[in-house]
Amino acid sequence: MEAGKIWETSILINFGYWLIDIKKEYGYGLLCIHSTCLGAKVGTLLDLKWKDFFINDVSDDYKNEMLNCIPVEVLEIKNSKNSTRKFYEISEFMQKITRNTFINNFHVDNRDGENFVYVTTKKTRQLSTTSLNKELNKLYEQYAEYINLKFNIKLNMRQLKTNAFEIAWGREMIKEYNYSKKVFIEISKYMGHRSVQDTIELLEINPIEKIRMCFDLFNPDDNEINQIRESLNDTNKFYSKYKLFGKINIDFYDFIEKHKINFGEKTEQDYWSEYKNDL
Repeated sequence: MEAGKIWETSILINFGYWLIDIKKEYGYGLLCIHSTCLGAKVGTLLDLKWKDFFINDVSDDYKNEMLNCIPVEVLEIKNSKNSTRKFYEISEFMQKITRNTFINNFHVDNRDGENFVYVTTKKTRQLSTTSLNKELNKLYEQYAEYINLKFNIKLNMRQLKTNAFEIAWGREMIKEYNYSKKVFIEISKYMGHRSVQDTIELLEINPIEKIRMCFDLFNPDDNEINQIRESLNDTNKFYSKYKLFGKINIDFYDFIEKHKINFGEKTEQDYWSEYKNDL
């Protein structure tokens, strides 16, 4: 087993933000974030252009302060080798980070829809799989040094390979579906593995067939506890937090929301009478 901690989604996203905000390597940063969000092989992303991420032609939008720069909700990725296509639903987070980086960080000269997204900042050279592992690890070393100097924390991550992003995504998916065997089968298909065992070995997680009884399912933080307690003394907060009523009363709740009712001098009974008259 390889030494060091496995790269997880949270640290990869943090690394991506460091590349964008601190290192100013916007292409590398977006590649890290996009690959982690999509669980896609890095090689399939490198040919993406700005026009693939936006509904409209963004070539001249900078003249209009990017007001018409609208991200796609579904990203289409074509495989030039076998002429296949894959479609990915883009999260709101990924839409925002892509749009904001495009508008705020990329130079005007690289805001053309036909330009590649994943490029080096200085030479605007398209990133290539041939040297990507080496370049990513150089950047990781600088990131680790930054974290150590800034927070006195020594990172002990594994060597950063291009498959680290899809591994992180796969581990998140497995966690989301409670390590069931079904999710391993689906992820194995998605990753193009020959067998589920190949997926298990790559992700270093085994399916869990046994169900563990959980007794911490309701485990609120302090903020949620405060909301619960405050709702006991505030009618509006109680209505907004709980919908514990029959159909007629749920309709009554919607009536309250629609009319933006704030129980003041009138009592709830007064509004209930008005509501019934409107039926």
